[in-house]
Amino acid sequence: LTVLALVLILRWEENYGEPIKGRHETSTLYSQFKEGWGLVARDSRVLRIGLIQALSEGGIYTFVFMWVPTLLSMNPPGGVPTGCVFAALMMAITIGGIVFQPLEHFVATNITSKEKASEYSAVFAYIMAAMSMSVPAICLCCTEASVCFEKVLLSFVVIEFCVGLSSPIAGTLRSKYVPD
Repeated sequence: LTVLALVLILRWEENYGEPIKGRHETSTLYSQFKEGWGLVARDSRVLRIGLIQALSEGGIYTFVFMWVPTLLSMNPPGGVPTGCVFAALMMAITIGGIVFQPLEHFVATNITSKEKASEYSAVFAYIMAAMSMSVPAICLCCTEASVCFEKVLLSFVVIEFCVGLSSPIAGTLRSKYVPD
């Protein structure tokens, strides 16, 4: 894999898209990084979107590695049907992605303007994910693990729903605030 990565890095020509002002064809990698960091320094919204997405992805990757050991540590009767749980989690992500447009419409018509609907939807998704993530933390530290299996499993499904919901929200916010 390392050799393949080196071959790709050294031989692959970068696609810069269509030149806007002709600068990208002659600009160096350093100047592009400098331009990007300048944008982040000038516009705090870009920094906030990047931080929120990076922290969310970190939480998602941690969840991906820890959901099976967490459920197995609870010793449910009959074991953990990991295949069925995985299928339920994938369905929750899919449903979260499907719910994005109706949620955005509901928020835009009943809570705030269309311009701020994505921001409000993001707040809703991240608060719901944080509350769902607190369920396993509370259950595993304060009660006997075998008593909370269903609650923890349901909270995992809700977390994955929030993951599916947050992906289109992040894309919408990036397209809104981060220039091409």
